Amino acid sequence: MIGEARGPRASFARGPRESNTGPEVAYVFAETQFTQEQSSGAWTVTWLCSVLAPRDRAAETLQTMLHVLSTFAISPQWYSRQLQMNGSAAAGAMSDFERGMAAIQKDYQRRTAASQRQSDEFDRALRGVDLTTDPVDGKEREVLRTGTTHWINGLDQIIDSPTAPDGNVRKLIPKP
Repeated sequence: MIGEARGPRASFARGPRESNTGPEVAYVFAETQFTQEQSSGAWTVTWLCSVLAPRDRAAETLQTMLHVLSTFAISPQWYSRQLQMNGSAAAGAMSDFERGMAAIQKDYQRRTAASQRQSDEFDRALRGVDLTTDPVDGKEREVLRTGTTHWINGLDQIIDSPTAPDGNVRKLIPKP
Protein backbone atom coordinates (compact mmCIF):
# COMPACT_ATOMS: atom_id res chain seq x y z
CA MET A 1 0.00 0.00 0.00
CA ILE A 2 1.28 3.44 -0.87
CA GLY A 3 0.49 6.40 1.38
CA GLU A 4 0.76 10.07 0.53
CA ALA A 5 0.48 12.87 3.12
CA ARG A 6 -1.98 15.64 2.28
CA GLY A 7 -1.31 18.19 5.03
CA PRO A 8 -0.76 17.77 8.77
CA ARG A 9 -4.13 16.22 9.47
CA ALA A 10 -4.97 14.26 6.33
CA SER A 11 -3.71 11.18 4.57
CA PHE A 12 -4.51 9.52 1.30
CA ALA A 13 -3.81 5.87 0.51
CA ARG A 14 -4.29 3.65 -2.51
CA GLY A 15 -3.53 0.07 -3.37
CA PRO A 16 -4.31 -2.70 -5.85
CA ARG A 17 -6.87 -5.45 -5.17
CA GLU A 18 -8.07 -8.47 -7.18
CA SER A 19 -11.76 -9.45 -7.35
CA ASN A 20 -13.95 -11.80 -9.41
CA THR A 21 -14.50 -9.04 -11.97
CA GLY A 22 -10.86 -8.15 -12.38
CA PRO A 23 -8.32 -5.87 -10.71
CA GLU A 24 -9.72 -3.11 -8.49
CA VAL A 25 -8.22 -0.10 -6.82
CA ALA A 26 -9.34 1.23 -3.43
CA TYR A 27 -8.93 4.84 -2.35
CA VAL A 28 -9.35 5.91 1.26
CA PHE A 29 -9.22 9.47 2.51
CA ALA A 30 -9.17 10.11 6.26
CA GLU A 31 -8.84 13.39 8.11
CA THR A 32 -7.83 13.10 11.75
CA GLN A 33 -7.71 15.49 14.66
CA PHE A 34 -5.69 15.26 17.86
CA THR A 35 -7.34 16.62 20.99
CA GLN A 36 -5.15 17.06 24.04
CA GLU A 37 -6.55 17.35 27.54
CA GLN A 38 -4.10 17.86 30.37
CA SER A 39 -1.49 15.10 30.10
CA SER A 40 -3.31 12.82 27.65
CA GLY A 41 -4.86 13.09 24.25
CA ALA A 42 -6.97 11.27 21.69
CA TRP A 43 -6.98 11.02 17.93
CA THR A 44 -10.38 11.12 16.24
CA VAL A 45 -11.34 10.69 12.62
CA THR A 46 -13.27 13.78 11.49
CA TRP A 47 -13.74 12.72 7.85
CA LEU A 48 -13.55 9.29 6.25
CA CYS A 49 -14.22 8.59 2.59
CA SER A 50 -13.39 5.50 0.56
CA VAL A 51 -14.13 4.07 -2.88
CA LEU A 52 -13.46 0.80 -4.63
CA ALA A 53 -13.30 0.90 -8.43
CA PRO A 54 -12.24 -1.29 -11.33
CA ARG A 55 -8.70 -0.42 -12.35
CA ASP A 56 -9.82 0.98 -15.72
CA ARG A 57 -12.19 3.44 -13.97
CA ALA A 58 -9.92 4.34 -11.04
CA ALA A 59 -8.96 7.82 -12.28
CA GLU A 60 -12.60 8.78 -12.97
CA THR A 61 -13.70 7.40 -9.59
CA LEU A 62 -10.94 9.28 -7.80
CA GLN A 63 -11.91 12.53 -9.59
CA THR A 64 -15.55 12.01 -8.50
CA MET A 65 -14.52 11.39 -4.88
CA LEU A 66 -12.30 14.49 -4.82
CA HIS A 67 -15.11 16.57 -6.36
CA VAL A 68 -17.53 15.35 -3.67
CA LEU A 69 -15.04 16.16 -0.92
CA SER A 70 -14.28 19.62 -2.29
CA THR A 71 -17.91 20.63 -2.86
CA PHE A 72 -19.55 19.07 0.18
CA ALA A 73 -21.28 21.63 2.41
CA ILE A 74 -23.28 21.15 5.59
CA SER A 75 -26.72 22.75 5.53
CA PRO A 76 -26.98 25.48 8.21
CA GLN A 77 -30.51 24.27 9.06
CA TRP A 78 -29.27 20.69 9.53
CA TYR A 79 -26.31 21.89 11.58
CA SER A 80 -28.58 23.99 13.81
CA ARG A 81 -30.94 21.07 14.38
CA GLN A 82 -27.99 18.77 15.10
CA LEU A 83 -26.72 21.21 17.73
CA GLN A 84 -30.20 21.24 19.31
CA MET A 85 -30.27 17.45 19.43
CA ASN A 86 -26.76 17.36 20.88
CA GLY A 87 -27.83 19.88 23.51
CA SER A 88 -30.89 17.79 24.37
CA ALA A 89 -28.75 14.70 24.71
CA ALA A 90 -26.30 16.60 26.91
CA ALA A 91 -29.15 17.93 29.05
CA GLY A 92 -30.48 14.39 29.47
CA ALA A 93 -27.05 13.09 30.41
CA MET A 94 -26.62 15.92 32.92
CA SER A 95 -30.04 15.20 34.39
CA ASP A 96 -29.14 11.51 34.77
CA PHE A 97 -25.82 12.51 36.36
CA GLU A 98 -27.53 14.87 38.81
CA ARG A 99 -30.09 12.18 39.78
CA GLY A 100 -27.27 9.71 40.34
CA MET A 101 -25.29 12.18 42.43
CA ALA A 102 -28.40 13.04 44.48
CA ALA A 103 -28.97 9.33 45.18
CA ILE A 104 -25.34 8.87 46.20
CA GLN A 105 -25.50 11.93 48.45
CA LYS A 106 -28.79 10.79 50.02
CA ASP A 107 -27.33 7.34 50.72
CA TYR A 108 -24.16 8.90 52.17
CA GLN A 109 -26.20 11.17 54.45
CA ARG A 110 -28.37 8.21 55.57
CA ARG A 111 -25.31 6.08 56.38
CA THR A 112 -23.55 8.98 58.11
CA ALA A 113 -26.64 9.74 60.23
CA ALA A 114 -26.97 6.07 61.21
CA SER A 115 -23.31 5.95 62.17
CA GLN A 116 -23.67 9.16 64.19
CA ARG A 117 -26.77 7.82 65.99
CA GLN A 118 -24.89 4.64 66.88
CA SER A 119 -21.93 6.64 68.15
CA ASP A 120 -24.21 8.93 70.19
CA GLU A 121 -26.02 5.93 71.73
CA PHE A 122 -22.70 4.35 72.67
CA ASP A 123 -21.51 7.65 74.16
CA ARG A 124 -24.70 8.01 76.24
CA ALA A 125 -24.39 4.40 77.44
CA LEU A 126 -20.82 5.06 78.60
CA ARG A 127 -21.88 8.23 80.40
CA GLY A 128 -25.01 6.60 81.92
CA VAL A 129 -27.58 9.02 80.49
CA ASP A 130 -30.86 8.71 78.57
CA LEU A 131 -31.94 11.01 75.75
CA THR A 132 -35.48 12.31 76.27
CA THR A 133 -37.78 14.83 74.62
CA ASP A 134 -39.95 17.34 76.47
CA PRO A 135 -43.50 16.97 75.03
CA VAL A 136 -44.25 20.66 75.62
CA ASP A 137 -41.33 22.46 73.99
CA GLY A 138 -39.85 19.54 71.95
CA LYS A 139 -36.43 20.14 73.48
CA GLU A 140 -34.12 17.14 73.83
CA ARG A 141 -32.64 16.58 77.26
CA GLU A 142 -30.06 14.14 78.54
CA VAL A 143 -30.98 12.84 81.97
CA LEU A 144 -29.18 10.47 84.33
CA ARG A 145 -30.13 6.85 83.58
CA THR A 146 -31.94 5.50 86.64
CA GLY A 147 -34.05 2.70 85.18
CA THR A 148 -37.30 4.49 85.95
CA THR A 149 -39.54 7.13 84.34
CA HIS A 150 -38.23 10.69 84.00
CA TRP A 151 -40.51 13.66 84.80
CA ILE A 152 -39.93 17.42 84.57
CA ASN A 153 -41.61 20.20 86.53
CA GLY A 154 -42.20 23.87 85.71
CA LEU A 155 -38.75 24.81 87.11
CA ASP A 156 -37.01 22.41 84.66
CA GLN A 157 -36.13 20.05 87.51
CA ILE A 158 -35.90 16.37 86.59
CA ILE A 159 -37.68 13.94 88.89
CA ASP A 160 -37.22 10.17 88.57
CA SER A 161 -40.22 8.11 89.70
CA PRO A 162 -42.14 5.09 88.38
CA THR A 163 -45.41 7.04 88.92
CA ALA A 164 -46.32 10.69 88.39
CA PRO A 165 -45.17 12.80 91.35
CA ASP A 166 -47.51 15.37 92.87
CA GLY A 167 -47.60 18.84 91.36
CA ASN A 168 -47.28 20.31 87.88
CA VAL A 169 -45.09 17.72 86.09
CA ARG A 170 -44.95 16.21 82.65
CA LYS A 171 -43.41 12.93 81.53
CA LEU A 172 -40.27 13.16 79.42
CA ILE A 173 -40.49 10.91 76.35
CA PRO A 174 -37.52 8.55 75.96
CA LYS A 175 -35.88 8.68 72.53
CA PRO A 176 -34.91 5.38 71.00
